[in-house]
Amino acid sequence: MRNRVLVFFLLSLISTQLKAADKPSYKGLMRIPVQLFTPQGATLEIGEYELEAKPEKDDYVLTFSSAGKVIAIVKPLPDPNSELASARIPLVGTHYLRSSAEPVLTGEVRRYSKTGATQYEEENRDWKATLRVYKSSASNAAYFLLQIRGEQGHWNRIVFKLPLEKQ
Repeated sequence: MRNRVLVFFLLSLISTQLKAADKPSYKGLMRIPVQLFTPQGATLEIGEYELEAKPEKDDYVLTFSSAGKVIAIVKPLPDPNSELASARIPLVGTHYLRSSAEPVLTGEVRRYSKTGATQYEEENRDWKATLRVYKSSASNAAYFLLQIRGEQGHWNRIVFKLPLEKQ
């Protein structure tokens, strides 16, 4: 009986680890129009960054990279609801992020239109993640709102805070 319990425990532990490992990451490019600072003290200058929301333990972290070099890694807010309420000024438009679970099409495939429509009209990509950035005048910070579509169309919301002034 003890062996069965031990085997069940080990299988459930492995299953839990596999589920976390199976979470895809989400990537996209974003031009940030303001200077930002990370809680670790790094400065994100105005410019274009490669953003990646990577699974880490039970949540996601937001990674900012430039020219293939990681500039900053930001952890999510534990309870963002109270702070996010004051973030009403959009800094950038909605960015749709590509899942690492979907293959990247080659340039040859992307170049040719099958219907004669423009590329964005022809794409039938099922976007699973979006990223929006809002500014809060109350806390003088930018809030990166990551939304990932979960089961049954439910959107999971993860918020990252970056100050607009050095702290």
